[in-house]
Amino acid sequence: PGVPVMVPSGTSPVMRLKGARNIIPLRRWQSLRIGALVITAVPATHLARSTGFVAQTETTRVYFAGDTYYRPYMAEIGRRFSIDVALLPVTTYRIPLTMGEKGAVLAARDLGCGVVIPIHLDVQPRSALLRTRQTPGGFERRLRAADLETEVVTLAPGDSWESAPRHRDLPVDRVARTGNSDRTRETKEAMVTVRTPRPIKSPGIADSL
Repeated sequence: PGVPVMVPSGTSPVMRLKGARNIIPLRRWQSLRIGALVITAVPATHLARSTGFVAQTETTRVYFAGDTYYRPYMAEIGRRFSIDVALLPVTTYRIPLTMGEKGAVLAARDLGCGVVIPIHLDVQPRSALLRTRQTPGGFERRLRAADLETEVVTLAPGDSWESAPRHRDLPVDRVARTGNSDRTRETKEAMVTVRTPRPIKSPGIADSL
């Protein structure tokens, strides 16, 4: 029960109905610190209320896109956080519910990430009419056609993969404050500090990281 469950702002009542208890709603660009880990909610665009997350330590930044279409704000995510690894949907249906191969290539380009791990694989609609031939392999071919050297790491259920750190000795607070001055101030004011394993209540806004 003490494990924090981060959710998009405004979705707490629904998440409680689904059984979540230690809920922490985060607005876009608001951050949560848990020990040495900083998690920031970032924009996402979907049919339902959604958000992505960036998890960062002193050496590595990981972007989890979740359910989202490609949008130009991904370049802003890349500028703010210098993403190392991006977990992206790279396949979709004939009625798109997320970005597919083409959109994921644009996202990888805008994020400037070194590695993409495809997510939401092996999820297919029941109707064959809605299925596509999109695959992680097709996404990688499109990356190469776009002259992008992004590495694609496709994991099977149960697989694990370890990223080599690119940002040794870079303080987390410096990472969280990248961007223009207005955005930097907004990120700083939105930082929330959490200590575990004590139960977490609604986050308070800290004056600094």
